[in-house]
Amino acid sequence: MIRIDTASMNRLETRRFYHRLMGACIGGGIVAYLTGVLSGYVILGTVIYWAGFLGMVGIWKGTSIELYDEREQQLDREAAGLTLWVFSFVLVLGGPALFALETVGSYDMPPELWGAFYAYCVLYLIFGVIYTVHRKRS
Repeated sequence: MIRIDTASMNRLETRRFYHRLMGACIGGGIVAYLTGVLSGYVILGTVIYWAGFLGMVGIWKGTSIELYDEREQQLDREAAGLTLWVFSFVLVLGGPALFALETVGSYDMPPELWGAFYAYCVLYLIFGVIYTVHRKRS
């Protein structure tokens, strides 16, 4: 049974409760969306997904306690940095290789893959701009 009386919980229990509730909102939304897509009810799945997302944002911004402490923020930074580092090899190694293979004529890249490649480029460009702005400010 879920205890909802947050006044009787201590601070850590309350944070954990809200974290689980946010996870349930977005997780339920994702499951509803995938179920909607697979069963042919894409609009209904999308509406439920957005409701779950808005519920998560409402909990995150609507609580009176801080849900993310310094430890969690540090974990987020480390995970984001490692993810960017891992996927940078897609651009650094994969980009020139794809251009070379197309130039030689041994591989014709489909337009969808070019779209994904350009999306990676834009992602890293935005990261670089944001990083530079934050670095200049601090």
